[in-house]
Amino acid sequence: MKNLVLFLFVFVVGVWVTEGQQPTEGPSEVTKGQLPTEGPSEGTEELTDEPSDNEDGNSTTGESLAAWTTKRTCRVKCFKTKSYKQSRRTWCGFLRRCTKYSLKYTRYSTTCTRCCKGWTGVPGRCRDVNECRGKPCAWNARCINTAGSYRCVCDRGYTMGRRECVDVNECRRDPCGKYGKCSNTIGSYKCYCRRGFQWNGRTCIDINECRRRRVCGRYARCYNTPGSYYCKCYSTGYKMIGQTCVDINECLRNPCPSGATCHNFPGSYRCACKPGYYFANNTCVDYNECKYKGRCDHICVNTPGSFYCLCRKGFELFKKRYCVDINECRCNNGGCPFPYRCVNKPGHHYCDCPFGFGVRGNMCHLLIPQKKLNFTLPNNPTALPRMKPQLQTTTVIPPKK
Repeated sequence: MKNLVLFLFVFVVGVWVTEGQQPTEGPSEVTKGQLPTEGPSEGTEELTDEPSDNEDGNSTTGESLAAWTTKRTCRVKCFKTKSYKQSRRTWCGFLRRCTKYSLKYTRYSTTCTRCCKGWTGVPGRCRDVNECRGKPCAWNARCINTAGSYRCVCDRGYTMGRRECVDVNECRRDPCGKYGKCSNTIGSYKCYCRRGFQWNGRTCIDINECRRRRVCGRYARCYNTPGSYYCKCYSTGYKMIGQTCVDINECLRNPCPSGATCHNFPGSYRCACKPGYYFANNTCVDYNECKYKGRCDHICVNTPGSFYCLCRKGFELFKKRYCVDINECRCNNGGCPFPYRCVNKPGHHYCDCPFGFGVRGNMCHLLIPQKKLNFTLPNNPTALPRMKPQLQTTTVIPPKK
C-alpha cells in the first residue's frame, strides 16, 4: 500500500511538472555560511546562493531553501511548511531544475542532487568548467581557473578596484631615486634621469665624465661631480677657455727687470739676462770675467757685460784672448841698417853685427883672419860703442833706435 501511494505521488508530480505548470522558486532564507538541519551526511563545504523570487515574480511564503556542497555535487532540500499542507499546489520552485537529475522525496521535503556551480555533467561524473575560456576578466587582468571557479589577477602595474583593475601610480613611491624623474604610464612607469646621470636598471647613477679620454684637454685635470664635472688647469700659467687650458703669455706684461729678456714657455716664463750678466735678487748683475785666471794671456779688462784682453809691449793680440810675439825683424829688418842683422826675441828685438864682423865698443869691425876676438854685444843694439877702424877694417855704425 505504501509503495502504491509513493508511485501515485511520483506520477502526479511528474505529470504536474511536465504539463507546463511553472513552479516558482522559493526565497532563500538560508544565508551564506548556514547549514540546514536536515540533509545528507556527506562533508559540507560551502553553501550556494539560490534566487529568492519566483520566476513569475511572486515569492512563496513559508518555504525554506537550503543548499550545501560536497566537492562537486550539490544537494538542495525544500522543506514543506504549513503553507504546503494548506495548498498542495505550492511546490519547491527548484523541482523543475532537478527533474533531469535525481529526486528524493520524503514526507516533508524533496532533495535534489546536481553538479555544483562551476562543474558540469551529471552527479558522480561532474567535471570542472574552465571559465577562463570565455574570457571573463578585463583586458588588463588574467584569468586563473580554479576547481569549480576562477579568479582574476590584475596585470603588473594594476590593482583590483571595486569591479575592475585600475592603474597603479608607481611614481608615488619615488622609484626613480633622487636624480630621476618618474612618469606614470598605463600599467607601468618610466624613469627619466637628469643630465649627467644614466639608468642602471634600478636607479639613476652618476656618469663619470672624467673617464673619457682628454675631456679637459692636455694641460687640465678633470674633477667629477654629481651629474657634471669641471676642469682645472695644472698651473697658474694657463687660463681656461671652454674646456681647454690655454697658455698665458706672461711676457706681454714685462715681468722681468731692466736688462733682462723674458722668455715664455708652456705654463710659465723665464727671465734671462744678457750675456755677461747673471740673475740675482730679481736683477741682472755684471759677471766679472776677469775674476778667474785664464781669460787672457796678459791683461784682462772687465767691462759691463763683457771684457777684453791687452798684451804687453812686443806682443800682439790673437783671437781676442791670446798674446803672441811681434817679429819686428820681418818689417824693414827691424830698423837695423846694413850690414847689421835683426835678431828677434819674445817681446823685443835687437840689431847685431853681421857674420865676419866683430864688435869693439859700439863699433863693428871686420875680423882679422890671423886673430879672432870673442865678445858679446849688449842687449840694446843702439848702445853699441862706435869702434875706430884698425888695420884693414870697415867701420859700421850701428843704427840709432
